[in-house]
Amino acid sequence: MGDYLSRVPEVTDYQAYAGTATPINFNGLVRQYYLREGAHLGDIQVNLVDAHHRDRQSHAIAVGLRGPLQDIARRHNGKAKIVEPPRGRRSSRPWWRRSTAWTTRARSA
Repeated sequence: MGDYLSRVPEVTDYQAYAGTATPINFNGLVRQYYLREGAHLGDIQVNLVDAHHRDRQSHAIAVGLRGPLQDIARRHNGKAKIVEPPRGRRSSRPWWRRSTAWTTRARSA
C-alpha cells in the first residue's frame, strides 16, 4: 500500500503502523482505535499536499484511492478501510505546514 500511495501526486508522505494503532487523534479517540493492537492490524496515516496546491478535494482523493487500496489488501487476504477526519478537523501541524490527513486501516483475514 505504501508503494502505491507514494506514486499518488497529492500524497506528500505517510506513516505506517504495524501491530498497533496510530497515535491518538480526534477520529481515533471517538472510534476508540487507540485500543486496537495485534500483529494482524495496521494503520497508514496519509498526508496530502495543501489544498491550495491540488485540484481534488481530500474526499475525492480518498474515494479514488478506496478501490485500489482495497484491491491490494484483498490480494494479501486482508481488508482496508479509508477513514477520513471529520470535516473541519486539521492535523496538529503548525498552520503553515497543514495538510489533510486520513488513515487507511488494514486487517488481515
